[in-house]
Amino acid sequence: MRAGASEVPLAFVHDTWDDIPSNRASQSLGRRSRENADPAAPANSPESPVKRRRLDTVQMHIPASPHQPGPPTTQTFAYNALARSPQTPSRRLARPYIASPPSKPAKSRKVPILARSLRARLEAMARRDPVAKVLLEAGSRGSAPRQDVVVDLEEEVSAKPPVRRVYRARQQKLDLFFWFLEHVLGWTYGELLYYSGRGTGKGMASDTQYHKVSRFFSGQLDIEYCPSRILEMWFSHAYGAGCSDPNHLYALEPKYTDMRDMRASLTSFAAQAVAQQLEREAEVAIRPENGLRVSTRKARSREGLVTVRKRRPVENVATNVISTMLFSRSDRANLLPIASGILHFGCLAAFDLYRYHSRIGNMPAYTTIMRAMRRLAEHSTAEALAYGSNPSTLNILRGDNVHNYHQHRDPGIGFENELKTGYYGALYEAEDYVPVSVFDIEEKRRYVDLGKRREVNVDMLVDLIDFRHLNTVLALQWVQVLVDYIPELSHLSAPLRTMHSELASKLPLPIRKTKIHPLGCCSKNEMFYPELRDAHLDMLDQIGQTRERHGTHLVVTGGDGYTYQRLLEMLDMLQFEGNVVDSLEIILPFLEGWHQEFTANNEIIETHYGEPLTADYSTLGHSAAKLGRRRPADLKKLDYAQGAQLMYLVLDARMLDCWRLSFKADDIFEYFRDKKRLGALPSLQALFEDAKKLTRAYMSLREHQNILRGDGIEELGIPMGDRWDGVIEDDSSKDFSFINQGKRAAHLGSKRTKGRKAMAQPGLPKKGGAAPEGDEREGDLALANSRTFMRAAALSRESMRAAAAGDPGRVYEVTKYQLFQFAGSSCTNYTDYLLEKIISFEYESSPEMKTALLQLSLVNPSGRANHFCHGDLLQEYFNRLLDSVAQHKGVDYSDRFLREIWSRNIYYVAQLKMESMQSLGLEKRSEKHTHPSTNPEIRTLLALYRAHELHCFRAGRVLDGAEDRERFNRGLDNLQRRKLAKFVSRTSRKRGWARRLAKENSPQDVDGDAGGAGEEQEEEAHLDDGASESAEDVAQPVRPGVAFIALSNDRLVIRPVDFDEEAIELLEELENSRRLVSEDDEGPGDEDLPPSDDTLPSFDDPMLGGTDDETA
Repeated sequence: MRAGASEVPLAFVHDTWDDIPSNRASQSLGRRSRENADPAAPANSPESPVKRRRLDTVQMHIPASPHQPGPPTTQTFAYNALARSPQTPSRRLARPYIASPPSKPAKSRKVPILARSLRARLEAMARRDPVAKVLLEAGSRGSAPRQDVVVDLEEEVSAKPPVRRVYRARQQKLDLFFWFLEHVLGWTYGELLYYSGRGTGKGMASDTQYHKVSRFFSGQLDIEYCPSRILEMWFSHAYGAGCSDPNHLYALEPKYTDMRDMRASLTSFAAQAVAQQLEREAEVAIRPENGLRVSTRKARSREGLVTVRKRRPVENVATNVISTMLFSRSDRANLLPIASGILHFGCLAAFDLYRYHSRIGNMPAYTTIMRAMRRLAEHSTAEALAYGSNPSTLNILRGDNVHNYHQHRDPGIGFENELKTGYYGALYEAEDYVPVSVFDIEEKRRYVDLGKRREVNVDMLVDLIDFRHLNTVLALQWVQVLVDYIPELSHLSAPLRTMHSELASKLPLPIRKTKIHPLGCCSKNEMFYPELRDAHLDMLDQIGQTRERHGTHLVVTGGDGYTYQRLLEMLDMLQFEGNVVDSLEIILPFLEGWHQEFTANNEIIETHYGEPLTADYSTLGHSAAKLGRRRPADLKKLDYAQGAQLMYLVLDARMLDCWRLSFKADDIFEYFRDKKRLGALPSLQALFEDAKKLTRAYMSLREHQNILRGDGIEELGIPMGDRWDGVIEDDSSKDFSFINQGKRAAHLGSKRTKGRKAMAQPGLPKKGGAAPEGDEREGDLALANSRTFMRAAALSRESMRAAAAGDPGRVYEVTKYQLFQFAGSSCTNYTDYLLEKIISFEYESSPEMKTALLQLSLVNPSGRANHFCHGDLLQEYFNRLLDSVAQHKGVDYSDRFLREIWSRNIYYVAQLKMESMQSLGLEKRSEKHTHPSTNPEIRTLLALYRAHELHCFRAGRVLDGAEDRERFNRGLDNLQRRKLAKFVSRTSRKRGWARRLAKENSPQDVDGDAGGAGEEQEEEAHLDDGASESAEDVAQPVRPGVAFIALSNDRLVIRPVDFDEEAIELLEELENSRRLVSEDDEGPGDEDLPPSDDTLPSFDDPMLGGTDDETA
């Protein structure tokens, strides 16, 4: 017996009258058993007196009533109303096994009221029930410190009257049982179930326990009390409702034995038992004799380590199998199958694949997928309309032209090959940190009418540039190169990141995922003003901005350079319309940044690439040939990702070579290895101070003329080399002449105008001509050109890093510098674009609107840090997805399928493709992905620059065909001469012309203004660089390659996006066949550009436009 519990022998009360012995028979039986007992028998023996006494019945007496010889009445008090009536038939203990459940007893008409306290119930029962009385007394003794109680059975039995049968209801029996369990045994309900089944030890169970438990587990009881009914009752019992953790129901982990609540334990036991059985069956199924194995090669080992292939996650396979099983049972359980079907459609899967997978139950039919996409498109349309028509929100539209060349396989009359064009845009939601009130239309009108545009001059534009900030970010970039390539300095990565955020941050954006609502496309061509107007009115209508109902805030409309220019011109034409929607005054044109970066990179590469087979090792082409890179067929159509990677690789090598000279080391890698062995690695602050000196020596714009003249070289800290003797020891580019073979692709753009090849800039040699004379012979032109390249490439990379990091303020600082770089190059169109953007930001907008526009310039489609991008880059990606399906279908962009279904689901399908791959662990690049090792290329270039002493000053060094490639000062001169004045004069007269006429309201003033406009048009006819062309005479530009920029471990990661290029190639063939060559008149301002025999790129023509803008 349990320690501390009272040992109280109890009478075994029978449930039937037939089995109850009489009082005298019981007494005589007890006496005979005691008299015949063997005193020498052991205590536990059945023949011993002690054991015999324990087996004897302890009689519980109550006085007999002469008026009630039968069983006691049950009508004394309410609790006894539950007892069985005398007429209830008796039930024997041993009942044969019955397959069907017994009939339920009839319900009593009157439900008694029972006390909640178990003690109160037993006190009521003790008046008529001797068992309850004894249990109540035992429980009262149990409230004191528990100890064993010795009961004299002979005295108890002899002192009490004969026993009488007591009737008890089921609830009364339960009350006795639980009182005995808690107050006598001191057990919990779980302990009773556990020990009654498991036992307290081997051989300790009695015969009664054995028979009772074995009959229960073997199913030899009534069906009503079998284990299955008990498990069902346990699982559905109300006491267990709401106690289970939802994650633990049917869980495979943790183990079910570690769970406590009933429902979680039962469900987890079932799930884990099934999982174990499945594992056993799977192990049997994959045995070699069952033929489900194939031969594979042995695991590879490297340096004693065995390479283990990563297994596919079991969860993915199980989810797909369960989904397939459910879909085969019901076509409504189709979430994953429909997602799979939409994913196949986004990947342009063949139609036969839909039929195949639909037949085997992997996905719905093609028509079902189309209906689902239609419903999704309707939902997307409703969301865009609800957001756009909300007066408290700010609408941002981004659009661009789309086109594809449709080629009929069986051409004929009515089936001619044709170029299909259209326009597509999307609505972008503004974040809550962008104030909506600053975009009030009247406020914008007030700033434009102030006329500050007329006062803009070159000095004001130069003062806008924060040169101190640019020098800081360039110095940080010097340190970043060391940290990236020197393993011994990798521990400085985190402190450098902190320093960068403290010193270089301008306008960082919070990390949030940009919400996008795709709009319907249309078959409108942006090259024609009426169609461009209709396209934007259509987009405004889709967001709830109509002629009858529109808001009072501007709708920011972004696009590439050509779209930006055409919108501005269209606004000037429509300003006399009465409604802000009809005149499109409700839109605010905004120049996006990715096409600008692409054009800037093209300009840098074209300027610094050099001639084929050049001996000038300061050019980019010479370094590319040393690395085995093929010369591009056309530098004006350079691949974006490949061009940026080559430019930044050469930049890193040249910066490392300058660091080598600063440390006065022969090998910079060996230098830092020695420093680490000696424990003398420099600190981050020391490296930053040295980087400031290197920025002034090799990237300062102010010292450019000193390098050309040879003045103050020692003060800059540039090492002095021997005077140039005119001998080039090694021409590395000739080693790779077999790559180029002297071939150059014919350019598809318009021919160069007469004025552009008339004369060269004074003081610069012609290509292949003699070196400059005079003081410039004391300078080093190769070093000066290398410095120019490093400064331009480093600022380009700073703009990309800032965009990826989500800091539009840093991007804008580079943009203000690139204005002069474009002005000094052949990219004249982007000079006008940036002039318009900067003047509009600084002099025609409030400071709050300027900040808000910068915050809107970047988007984050993934919502991750260091994954921001320009809005036009994301829109270009959407355009490619739309073009691929349009070409696949061979329909117009106004087709119902493209306009109402596909164009409105493009963003969501692209998101589905990305999330599906990431959820399966199939993403191409992780956040910790790094570029393939570029150490061989870096070492090759370092050896080249060291051999030629490129970054040492060598007086008189002018290589064959070299020219000064610095563009900032040249752009400054071009703007000062006439370009800025012409631009300000042309644009200031058109801005707000209708409002000025309405205010003056005078016929003479109107005539005067009209005459001024005529003079302006006549002046522009003479001053423009080229004659205007009709839209039919202008070739469609070729779009650039798309690549996303992200920061991974503080390094730029360029992610090219591959698209089907067949439409682009066909488009180029069509343009070649339809291109018309036009000659532009010679205009002033061209004498400051060097002559060239190369044809101009297509973006020099101001009438050109397309998806990829002037950057092709």
